[in-house]
Amino acid sequence: MKKLITLLLFLFSINALSQDYKILQINSKWNYKNNVDLPAKIEGIRVDYALLEDQVQGLQDKIKSVPVIILYKENKVVKKWSADISFKLNVKAWEIAEAVKEDKEKLTRRKTN
Repeated sequence: MKKLITLLLFLFSINALSQDYKILQINSKWNYKNNVDLPAKIEGIRVDYALLEDQVQGLQDKIKSVPVIILYKENKVVKKWSADISFKLNVKAWEIAEAVKEDKEKLTRRKTN
């Protein structure tokens, strides 16, 4: 019985700590030369690219400058990096990885309190 309870707790903790993260870079066709060069994966999370023109109008209205990189967890924005007036975005992969780690640490701290 102890082994069964331990196994159930272990499986529950794995499920609770595994989160559905997504990284999305959105840019416009006319600004392609200012894409941020990111690896295919950051912290094991696939990096997706999209064109602003291909997005639904509601999302287009929310984006004020391109390029923009958005870190999602379970379809909620965790962090967003936006270009400045030059339409360039200076963000490195390690900065995005750091944001993922910080968010995961928040979850871990919440669970241990």
